[in-house]
Amino acid sequence: MSIKLEKYYFDVTSETEIGFYYVIMLRWKNFSVGASGIYHFTSSTQISSFKFSINPLRTINSIQLTNAKANISKRCSELFIDHNNVVLKGTWLQASQPLDRISKPLYQDGKYSSNWKVCSALSKVDLTIIKDGNRSNIVGTGYIDFVDLNFPFTKIPFTKLYWGRLHSENYWYVFLSLETKEKSISVCYYPEGSTKNVKVNTACIEEGDIKSFQWFVGKNGEEMTFNVSTKRCLEKKPVLSRNCFLDLIPKKFRNKISSSGYDKKYEVELVHNHRLFVGIMEEVSWHE
Repeated sequence: MSIKLEKYYFDVTSETEIGFYYVIMLRWKNFSVGASGIYHFTSSTQISSFKFSINPLRTINSIQLTNAKANISKRCSELFIDHNNVVLKGTWLQASQPLDRISKPLYQDGKYSSNWKVCSALSKVDLTIIKDGNRSNIVGTGYIDFVDLNFPFTKIPFTKLYWGRLHSENYWYVFLSLETKEKSISVCYYPEGSTKNVKVNTACIEEGDIKSFQWFVGKNGEEMTFNVSTKRCLEKKPVLSRNCFLDLIPKKFRNKISSSGYDKKYEVELVHNHRLFVGIMEEVSWHE
């Protein structure tokens, strides 16, 4: 018995604002449900909105809900989310090619698998958010990826995830480190290529939040080190509050699921090769 989860993730960073957004579809047997999320931050305000939707529609390059749509194209991708009191509409104009460098599932264990595709490592974003009738226009750089999970109904196979993306004006990096009990899966993408020789360390403050990520990329002798500083923690969520729709799962199965753990996202910055990079990084931990 398994669940199939498909998720488009969009984000944006500008000089004054940062945000990330989701359109999600979940299938279990003949049942399907969708959801969308808006998480947007300025220096003094925060929007946090998540809503379910019935009758989701999936096509090759889109997920469409009654109140949201994510549409992906090689040139310009579009996102629309309407949560009544907050409406988001934006375009992500591709400034990099889709990264089709992963030719097989990121994770595979029998019939269970995880696929991850970076649809755009760097986009020019033009975004409008209307909150309680007040309109805000945001212009910045953004990122899009797609995750497709087919996993056991009562067990998530992963134990730890670190992910991040960094943008300068015309350059970018994407990092991923995913751990299971048996192995670690890592990759770093950049415009000229990619490498699977990736390690990550973190330093934490007393409350447990990360104050810096240290990524080691490449083989010995050719290794690059990225010392990434966090500016603030954007969100802290129980792992299953969004990702697995725990409230929709029958009560008799809930205690069998790895429901403890957390998902934290951070606003980050890096100075590397005399360039200033800004971005988002994430830590997810699944506990037993």
